Amino acid sequence: MAIESICEDGRGRVISNDYIVANHGEFPVYSSQTTNEGIFGYINTYDFEGEYITWTTDGVNAGTVFYRNGKFSCTNVCGTLKAKDHSIVNMKYLAYILGKIAYKHVNHVGNDKLMNTPMKKIKVPLPPKHLQDEFALYASDCDKLKFEVKEFIKNHSKNKQAK
Repeated sequence: MAIESICEDGRGRVISNDYIVANHGEFPVYSSQTTNEGIFGYINTYDFEGEYITWTTDGVNAGTVFYRNGKFSCTNVCGTLKAKDHSIVNMKYLAYILGKIAYKHVNHVGNDKLMNTPMKKIKVPLPPKHLQDEFALYASDCDKLKFEVKEFIKNHSKNKQAK
């Protein structure tokens, strides 16, 4: 099923470092960077609320996908997807699937880009909602386990070095 049939697309806005400093607050601003979950800074207002998918539209990280939930803003180099109907799509499931295939749709002519129009045309498998929910829960558990293993290895390495 094409993304445009299940999601509304959008974009962030221009948010500069100066703006972040002048309007510092509690709400994250996401950018095209992929380190630190894409957090560019924090401001005192937000443009989006709820479950969204964001992706990097241009640059070296074009096509990188994130699941977002809560109040946030994003810069103009981020696209946004919001479910048209949450009863047919689990946004965590969709973010996972898009994270695996979006890079295939990046245009590599000049500056790498995955703009809104090509994103909307991407086709994804959309099983029944209950299966998406199960998959999203499983993927989330796997992510937690990966994090715990990385932390264990990091702590184990520190303990070995301290001896």
